Amino acid sequence: MRTLWEVFHLFVCVILSRFNAVTSVTFVENGNNLTLNPNINGKPEDILWTFNEHKVADYYLNEFEAYGQFKGRSWIEITTGQLTVHHMTSQDSGIYKSEIQIDGKNQKSENEVQVIDAVTSVTFVENGNNLTLNPNINGKPEDILWTFNEHKVADYYLNEFEAYGQFKGRSWIEITTGQLTVHHMTSQDSGIYKSEIQINGKNQKSENEVQVIEALQEPVVTCKLTTESKTLFCSASSNSKISFEWTGSNSTQHSKQELNISKEEKPEAVFTCTVKNEVSQKNTSFTLKDCNKDELYDPQKDMKTMLPDIFVIIGAIILGIAAVFICLIYKKINKDSLLLDTRTSGVKTNDDVQESLIDGKKYELSEIEAQSKFKTNDSEQRIKVSEDGENKEQEITDAENMSKEMELDETSKALSDNPDPDKDLHDSEDDEHEIGEAQDLTGPAQANSSK
Repeated sequence: MRTLWEVFHLFVCVILSRFNAVTSVTFVENGNNLTLNPNINGKPEDILWTFNEHKVADYYLNEFEAYGQFKGRSWIEITTGQLTVHHMTSQDSGIYKSEIQIDGKNQKSENEVQVIDAVTSVTFVENGNNLTLNPNINGKPEDILWTFNEHKVADYYLNEFEAYGQFKGRSWIEITTGQLTVHHMTSQDSGIYKSEIQINGKNQKSENEVQVIEALQEPVVTCKLTTESKTLFCSASSNSKISFEWTGSNSTQHSKQELNISKEEKPEAVFTCTVKNEVSQKNTSFTLKDCNKDELYDPQKDMKTMLPDIFVIIGAIILGIAAVFICLIYKKINKDSLLLDTRTSGVKTNDDVQESLIDGKKYELSEIEAQSKFKTNDSEQRIKVSEDGENKEQEITDAENMSKEMELDETSKALSDNPDPDKDLHDSEDDEHEIGEAQDLTGPAQANSSK
């Protein structure tokens, strides 16, 4: 039994030894100093501080020494074991451990440190008002610079002041405090303002967020009546977050937008609604007797009023569906009738074509008969003309034959008189040629005379 107790005791001691150092989280603003206290009991003999298992500083054999990134900016208080680190940066975030020997035994501590950026405060300004930002510096400024969304607002450098951009002519820097003042703020001036002020060769920085918002208008209070209670509703327009507050006859404050009032309240009771934002506040008072009883809210009455509208909507939907069906049926009927008319018109068209063909044939026959009659008359006239022509042609032929006989006689006589046949032949050809030209000349004359 004793053996089991010893084992249990040993187990508890091991567990407690594992959790001997309690870890706490310490937040430090970027650029500020860090101080860690190990909370020891007794006088330290040897002191060691580490950061993420690397040496920060130690005190050993009455000598102090700092290491790495902490060299030249850390110190150990030998009477308390307290560690101080100056000008903390984001690279200094991590786990800091101490191991301090007192009376031959080590006492340990552990701290988690987080280095965070400077806390930005929000300043609200009413549209049209002036802005004043104070950097809260220590010492006399040498150089001063203010920026807005990373652009210059104004600076004081080498004893000269200058403003820039949209802030020119309406901003000023107080050189003894570094305070910035901007007149006639507008919504375009909302943003991040930063200061960088040099004092004794070192820069001190600050940062402010500025929001320019509109002033509130007076709120509007309306009353809603039911058969059991009255409800007051407060409304206000704003481009920023607003809060509501009700005060009334019973001096009870309510922070909601609506206020329910019991039936026991007298009509003369007055309730006030106050609205607030970061730059202004407005209020409006309301008397219960101003509630219009004609506007008494009755859910059943509203339902009765809505029923006719519901029926009208349903009826309109049914009529719309019926109209669609009727339209479809009408289109179907028109389509069928159009098809039937097309077929009927096709039959009539064929009959008309046949009739037109018959009429055409009749017309062609009548034309043929007329042409045949014309040809008959023309042929008869031609026969008469041909008979007269034949008589005249016979006379011309007889004359030609007589002339040819006379030429032959002359030719034969010439041959008998002329022994040179070639010459006679040549002369004969010339004569024949002259005779032919004479005939050509007499021919048309004869034709004209016969006509």
